Amino acid sequence: MAVPVRLWLRAFRRTARSRCKVDCFGRLVGRVQVSGADASLEQLRAGMAWFYRRYEGELPPALRSAYAAAESEARASRVGLWRDAEPVAAVGLAPPLSATPRVRPTPPGGESLSSRRIGITRPLLGLPMDNPFLERAVSGVRALAPYVPGKPVSELQRELGISDIIKLASNENPLGPGPRAREAATRACGDLGRYPDSNGHVLKAALSRRLCIAEECITLGNGSNDVLDFIIRTFAGPGDEVVYSQYAFAVYALSTQAQGATACVAPAQNYGHDLIAMRALVQPHTRLVFIANPNNPTGTLVDAAALEAFIADLPPQVICVLDEAYTEYLRDPSFPDTLRWLARFPNLILVRTFSKIHGLAALRVGYAASSPLIAQLLNRVRQPFNVNTPALVIAAAAVDDDAHVAASALCNVRGLTELRAGVSALGLDYIPTWGNFLTIDLGREAQPVNRALLERGVIIRPLLNYGLPNHVRVTAGLQPENARFLGTLAAVLGQAEVAVANTVRAAG
Repeated sequence: MAVPVRLWLRAFRRTARSRCKVDCFGRLVGRVQVSGADASLEQLRAGMAWFYRRYEGELPPALRSAYAAAESEARASRVGLWRDAEPVAAVGLAPPLSATPRVRPTPPGGESLSSRRIGITRPLLGLPMDNPFLERAVSGVRALAPYVPGKPVSELQRELGISDIIKLASNENPLGPGPRAREAATRACGDLGRYPDSNGHVLKAALSRRLCIAEECITLGNGSNDVLDFIIRTFAGPGDEVVYSQYAFAVYALSTQAQGATACVAPAQNYGHDLIAMRALVQPHTRLVFIANPNNPTGTLVDAAALEAFIADLPPQVICVLDEAYTEYLRDPSFPDTLRWLARFPNLILVRTFSKIHGLAALRVGYAASSPLIAQLLNRVRQPFNVNTPALVIAAAAVDDDAHVAASALCNVRGLTELRAGVSALGLDYIPTWGNFLTIDLGREAQPVNRALLERGVIIRPLLNYGLPNHVRVTAGLQPENARFLGTLAAVLGQAEVAVANTVRAAG
């Protein structure tokens, strides 16, 4: 069984040297070789099957012979014909093949491409090759790689035995919860022997008053991630299509694949949403369109007028989901309150969270705002008691803590100013952001830089799994955290730490 895998890797190395189009798979093989990550045999077979079908006409004769030898070896090993395998998303491929051709992403400023179904890359974190339960899992799950969150501080402490650690990886609020939430926390754990209110009345009532919408329009989730997942489980399945953008939040792809639906991924425009390309992907089988605004992990923002026109142009049976996890960081009064759009667009769902500007990431509280008819359906799929009692009580207290929200927004402005100044001083590029993070182009492979930062106690987020191998995402922290990150990055990159620190102090 190891022989076909070895030949598969050799074939890809030779393909890379022949300068064939291996933008996704060249990085994939590099990850297999460098990280030693586990990959199921199904993933490897599917990877080779997809690649062979996609690029067979471009391969030199010697390389086609190598594929033939590998396939023959696979047949002898009774692992099946690679060219007949079904492609999977866990290795960074487009969704299962259909009559419609796939195209690969183009970097911003590159040649224009058709926007029909492109894939995103994700790390190889599949099941071990000898897992006896793999074939018993549903097809969508067999193809999945787990979502990889930002590394916890405790994990780095265990790995390297260091204690002086800062984490700027998960877009958390560096100020933490506000005073109202902290006060509510002291009384939130009084009766842990009882199940929570499954309807979440205390939080829905607070949100209803604050947002000026009926409680029947609100669906609560265990973080906005939970809400996004059960939206897809409610409306998409095999034979249905889900549209989202390249470089969009990874959960859209994961949940779509798990449901057996087809992902239609539009090429990004300047690292953000290309609404024209996304609209072109909407077809009779389209059920959902996801737009993250601001987008994670790139921080881009869709123009409000263009967004409103896009939603108005969608067929009424297609549901548009605006993922607004970072919406409270938009301090521009000219940007409209999208909640007012709900009355005009019954096919619109807004998804928000308490994990970001409210500083309640550990509690996992999010919600959807939609028409009551959509909320009724979501609540059929939502698990009972999915938001616990302390989370309900504390989030309800945080809803009206305007002072903390304002302080957090100001802290974010200062933090981003420091990061932009420091990154520019290092001669690095970054993507303009409207979130609470900065996505930085290191101009080189990010993984070695990330590892060096981890060894020095600085946790950030590399973006290889989003198809951005040279980029990292850094949360805007407090001034000492930002200065330490920038100084450590300068040291890792071999530049003057003092000059960067002076630039940060001047910016602050």
